[in-house]
Amino acid sequence: MLNGLKVEDISLITTAHHKYRGQFLTAYVIFFPNHGNLKANVSAKDGTFKSVRHRDCH
Repeated sequence: MLNGLKVEDISLITTAHHKYRGQFLTAYVIFFPNHGNLKANVSAKDGTFKSVRHRDCH
């Protein structure tokens, strides 16, 4: 992790969403403030890093 990078929030996702296209669920999404809407996705099953997202398009 980058020095100075702070966690803003962590959410558990248990329902399917188009972003995940049928992939890993359940997952934790870790939000980082002031870094271009940066989010890290981590498997709740085994704790492995799955993906990173930034600049969300709704």
